[in-house]
Amino acid sequence: VYDYDRTDVNGNRRALHVKQSLDVLKIPGDVPSIMKKEYPFSGGTEIIYLETLDFHVSRIVMDGQADFTNEEPMILLSVIAGDGYLDSTKLEKGMNLMIPSTMKAFRLSGQMQLMKTIVGRKLK
Repeated sequence: VYDYDRTDVNGNRRALHVKQSLDVLKIPGDVPSIMKKEYPFSGGTEIIYLETLDFHVSRIVMDGQADFTNEEPMILLSVIAGDGYLDSTKLEKGMNLMIPSTMKAFRLSGQMQLMKTIVGRKLK
């Protein structure tokens, strides 16, 4: 454990809490398996690569239009190929967006591929 020699407001080096740090580390940690499960839907396919109790990574391949519902704390989308739309907002390769929990429904359309990440999810 290293604290980069940071100091408190009085210029004193901060105490390191090595024992407390080690108490909360899990070494080796649980390493999730990488999978590749394909789920076709009208307008595209979702390929799930990683799914744990609180983390999800997948690729969405859009070849048309599809409506999605959102019950997640937040969805991160990165356009990795092609272009299309999120509702009426134009999307292009290289764009990154966040779908907040308050956006309960959205539509994706176009010929594009997106990486989808969900953090903080709790699978039912």
